[in-house]
Amino acid sequence: MNSKIFVLFLFVLMMFFSSCLERNPDAENNISILNATKDTVFYTEKFNATFRRYCRILPNELRTLDASYQISSLDIIKNSYQPQGRVIEINKLACPDCEGIEIREGWGKQLYYYVEKHPVISWSPPLLDLPDSVHSFYNINSWVITKGGRKNKWERAVFTITEDDLR
Repeated sequence: MNSKIFVLFLFVLMMFFSSCLERNPDAENNISILNATKDTVFYTEKFNATFRRYCRILPNELRTLDASYQISSLDIIKNSYQPQGRVIEINKLACPDCEGIEIREGWGKQLYYYVEKHPVISWSPPLLDLPDSVHSFYNINSWVITKGGRKNKWERAVFTITEDDLR
């Protein structure tokens, strides 16, 4: 009897640590940022004067920023960016002879880069409902929301960084 309990315990433990429990981005609502430029860019969220989160986004890479099973993509955007008032900046890699800022990517990875001292573009809150012609991270109409995933049940909201943003 003890061997059956041990085998069951091992099976449950293996399921717990297996990829079966990983979140599936095709089975949840999510918001993402797409780098539709030829350059590697650094997406930066400024939480306050001293704390920033950097995220390297390669050309044509789609990077998920947040996801939820329970709320819509539009609500994820509103909950994530409307109340906190984070400034969103886009930086480029610094040229070899330029003065740059050394950053560590993400929350704990040990990859270091030098980025230009000043952002190429900076978007500030509040989240607004502006015309489509105004391209801004904080313009709700700059996000493209589509259905996807299993049986088109899940929403995808994508903000696209364009070449015009980097000029």
